Amino acid sequence: MTSKRVLAPGVTEQEGSYLAELIVSKGYQVFGHVRRLRSPNVESLSAVHDRIQIIRL
Repeated sequence: MTSKRVLAPGVTEQEGSYLAELIVSKGYQVFGHVRRLRSPNVESLSAVHDRIQIIRL
C-alpha cells in the first residue's frame, strides 16, 4: 500500500500551517516547503511539527 504524500508550500505562513494541519488530519504524509532562512519560524506549526518534514529550498 502506497502512503499518501503532499508537498505543502509556505508551511510557516498562516495559510500554509492551516493547510498542513488539515492534510495531516486526513492521514497524509506532509512535506513542508520553507524559504531558506537561518531559522524558519515554526511556531505556527506547533500542533503538527512532529508529524511533518520541513524542506528548505
